[in-house]
Amino acid sequence: MTRDPLSSDSIALDGLSLTPALVTAVAREGKMVRLEEEARARNTAAAAALARLVEEGTPIYGVTTGVGALRSREVPAGERPDHQLRLLRSHAWPQWWSGQTNSAQAAQVCRTSCS
Repeated sequence: MTRDPLSSDSIALDGLSLTPALVTAVAREGKMVRLEEEARARNTAAAAALARLVEEGTPIYGVTTGVGALRSREVPAGERPDHQLRLLRSHAWPQWWSGQTNSAQAAQVCRTSCS
């Protein structure tokens, strides 16, 4: 018998089993999340691969370049460490400003699970 993930103290982010109901539990009900070790290892490997590409000078959308209309603009090396955090904050701001923090939380849990 499979255990209902909603009955657990926290939602496991494993990159495989996130459902709309689990996202809702995090975003609207404040359910805590935990990143499973296998997912953490995949995230670490992905970050290392990305760092190698950046070091090699490969243009990477949203990392070494702007986004949208600014996609052809190179982000200066000194600004890159904070660039993605600034993007996340700028895209989440309308939800935070309007008090709809659940939308931002839903986006963050989905992004973390898919990495």
